[in-house]
Amino acid sequence: MHLDDDQPVPALERDAQGILIALLAIGVLVIATAILVGHVAERRLVADLKSQLGSRLDVHVSGLLGDLADYPAALTMLASDPRISRVVVTGGEDDVGAARTRLRQYADLSGADSVVIIDAEGRLIVDHENNPAKATTIIDWLKRQSAFRMAFNGGLGRAFGVVTDDRERRYVFARRIANPEGGPALLVVALNLEHTELLWRLASQDILVVDRQGVVLLSADQHRSLEQLGRTVDQGGVAVACREGAIVDPDDQICVARSMARLGWHMYLLGDLAPARQQTRLLQWVTVLGLTSIALLLGAIGQRRLATQRTLQIKENANRLLQQRVALRTKELETANRQLHIEVDERIGKEKALREAQAELVQTSKLAALGQLSAGIAHQLNQPLAALRAYADNARTFLARGKLESATENLLLIGDLTERIGKITKDLKVIARRQPTKTEPVALPPLVRSVIDQIEKTRTTDDFKIVYDRLDATVTGEPVGLQQVLANLIQNGIDAMDNASNRAASILSITTEIDGGQVRLAVADCGTGISSSDIDRIFDPFFTTKDVGKGLGLGLSLSASMIQDMGGRLLASNRDSGGARFTIELRQASGHTPA
Repeated sequence: MHLDDDQPVPALERDAQGILIALLAIGVLVIATAILVGHVAERRLVADLKSQLGSRLDVHVSGLLGDLADYPAALTMLASDPRISRVVVTGGEDDVGAARTRLRQYADLSGADSVVIIDAEGRLIVDHENNPAKATTIIDWLKRQSAFRMAFNGGLGRAFGVVTDDRERRYVFARRIANPEGGPALLVVALNLEHTELLWRLASQDILVVDRQGVVLLSADQHRSLEQLGRTVDQGGVAVACREGAIVDPDDQICVARSMARLGWHMYLLGDLAPARQQTRLLQWVTVLGLTSIALLLGAIGQRRLATQRTLQIKENANRLLQQRVALRTKELETANRQLHIEVDERIGKEKALREAQAELVQTSKLAALGQLSAGIAHQLNQPLAALRAYADNARTFLARGKLESATENLLLIGDLTERIGKITKDLKVIARRQPTKTEPVALPPLVRSVIDQIEKTRTTDDFKIVYDRLDATVTGEPVGLQQVLANLIQNGIDAMDNASNRAASILSITTEIDGGQVRLAVADCGTGISSSDIDRIFDPFFTTKDVGKGLGLGLSLSASMIQDMGGRLLASNRDSGGARFTIELRQASGHTPA
């Protein structure tokens, strides 16, 4: 059978056309989505910018109003000062000096540019700087303002404007000084708000303060000050129609406005839209790139799908050819298949038996490991738990008798034992994970004394003695493990002396011997000793000569393993006088020699 692999496949061509149309549609969708995302993002960014500008403008409005709010009350208090009233009446040189001193103090505290006193005709009586020319300039300007008449009528006069020929602006307060003896007079305070504009410039805030006539009174841009807002200011700086939320062309700025009704002013804050539009364009590009990447990925998936379909068709044709060839050799294969089935059945049976054996072996290993672990934990925790019970009973007895010091000592020992139990469980994990033991210099006398004290406190009879030679020696080992091994050897010796003929004369001796760089710590009892048939198996796991229920056979095995991990060894032998001796042999700690 002949199969032409190059024959065109109409279904695949239709799929390719569909993928092309889909890619075109995705391209149109990408462009439309980018435009929509840009529009939504720009609206959101402009709204956020407007909110930020509004918050900043509120701060600036509060700051400006706060700067001006303290002067009226202070001016009223200053007008009632006796030194001010007296200079209006007498005009004497001493009174002028006292009044000038008071005015200078007020100017220094309030930051006023000029503080003067004038009579009803507008003549200068005294100023704080003793600068008649400057004071006269301010007075001449004030006399032309409605604030001058308002102040003499008993109100608070306020005025803002250019007071000098060089376009210096001042905000002026005027308050009448009521003095029947000397006639009415005015206390005038002039403020220079240029420091406020300086702060705006330092903060990079584009702020304008405009009066009802559209005159720029204050501005962060000094060139805008005192300009009349027409169609534009400074070749397109601010449009007349600047209102809250409006976009100001052609500078790509947004304007936020606040009204200061008490002053008859409006404050504008301009914000630059360029960063928002840059973010919008960046977001549009990210959208285009992301959607384009998705489109390219979909196109690649489509191409791979077409290639996969073509490969499947080629494989299908090859399978048909193969089936024809198989049909020609059916008879030969039937015989081979029957033989193969027989072999397969045999292998299946063998594999099944093997899996069953493996499963049984794994289960047996698990049970053995679990039993060893449980036995090890029980053996290691048996002595500390017994000591805990004894210390707890003693502490309860001491508390009942009011012996708090003895009870506290027992409670401290209970704490030490719980720490030891925690260390034991940690050591069991270490043994299971085969991690190295961390050794350190260990002084033997306090360690041995601590173990003896624990055993003495838990003993219930006095029919044996423990003798320790207290030879000063320091070994390289692990303190808790070494304490654990020594406690196990001492308890084994005590158990071995249970069957001694003269229990009252039984002595368990602990001796220390230093031989070169080795330290031998021996525990010898007066028991029956170790039989020759058992001495070679004494350190095997689960080997014990104790009755059932009294021992697991893990103590000596674990003890030998711990000493070996410390770089030493545990030896067992019989004494000539009867009894057994267990010797812990460890390296002497470097730099520690017996005293």
